[in-house]
Amino acid sequence: MPDAPNLREVTRDLIERDGYLLSPFATPHKAARRARGERTVLRSEFARDRDRIIYSDAYKRYAGKTQVVFLAARFDEHISTRLLHTTYVSQVSRSIAKALKLNVDLVEAIAVGHDLGHPPFGHDGESVLNELCIANGLGPFKHNVNSLYVVDRIANRSKGLNLTVQVRDGILCHDGESSLYRLAPAPRLIPPERVYEESGVFKNVNRPPATMEGCVVRAADSIAYLGQDLEDAIRLGVVKRSQIPGGIVRRLGDRGKDIVNSLIIDLVSQSLGKKEIGFSKDKEKALLDLKAFNYHHIYYNRQIKKGVRRIRAAMTTVFNELLEEKEKGGRKSLLYRHFLKNRSGWYKEHTLAAAQVRDFVASMTDHYMVELLKNITIPQERNLPLTENPD
Repeated sequence: MPDAPNLREVTRDLIERDGYLLSPFATPHKAARRARGERTVLRSEFARDRDRIIYSDAYKRYAGKTQVVFLAARFDEHISTRLLHTTYVSQVSRSIAKALKLNVDLVEAIAVGHDLGHPPFGHDGESVLNELCIANGLGPFKHNVNSLYVVDRIANRSKGLNLTVQVRDGILCHDGESSLYRLAPAPRLIPPERVYEESGVFKNVNRPPATMEGCVVRAADSIAYLGQDLEDAIRLGVVKRSQIPGGIVRRLGDRGKDIVNSLIIDLVSQSLGKKEIGFSKDKEKALLDLKAFNYHHIYYNRQIKKGVRRIRAAMTTVFNELLEEKEKGGRKSLLYRHFLKNRSGWYKEHTLAAAQVRDFVASMTDHYMVELLKNITIPQERNLPLTENPD
């Protein structure tokens, strides 16, 4: 009976088979580079990154983080969470990458990791945390920079996930909020480490991804959130389907699934055989119109924004309380018991106190933040009777 195939040979055959199908503009598996070399068996380096991300604690917390409407998924499970959004981005990215013969393992890894740095309460929570970070000398808080910071410095008890430089670049440069819908890869891969300091201070980043796969995820992020956020708003009664402008309906459709399908087909047809991705002028105009509609009727909706004042009060209270406790020191503090005890000695020694608080706050789910606020602000019950009568 012949010997079982050597696993290294099986791995090489799998990767070579994938390589034959890739476009000249795709990122080949052999280009993968990570800071610490590791032996990978039965999957590509990029597939290994994807798997590391989906088994991380930060990925698990996607399910408890707001996409648009705070805590809405707790009373209606059909409303999107950050986890569902990430799943949609991954699906849209795969569909585009397969059609363009790009590296599917790479787009999947970038897609599942792109929002790991989102704080609780969606983009409103991000805005509040940005204010707190600037006030405390930590630089701007942007979730894309924090997503990279999470996989580099927070995950795996501060050891990081040791992801490939291509995945880390894609996570950092995924900005789906951008209105730039024709993208070509950056001319060279800039080391992502330059966007944060050892002390935890963040820097601003605004550059395109360095790979075609990163460009695909950036476009897929926009496609996924615009269609799904519209469906969520309709379900919650914030918007009526009849309010969608006729121009958008004619060019894209009036349902999330039709919008997503129209945009994927157009993007692929306009990007085949090119070292860039983009939409036709007609679909790009429709996409921009849809984005403007969503911002006016959903993201800036007074009904949804009513809770922002409370979010600001809650996050500010929690941030300041944790920072005050940290400055007093001690292992009994909430920050130590809930966060720092799982961080490395290097992290605790080199990271600013305010940055440690930021990292803890950014990691929280919506519900965790609410419960921690209760713990901080509501008096604890005591056993009665008291030993002395105050009268």
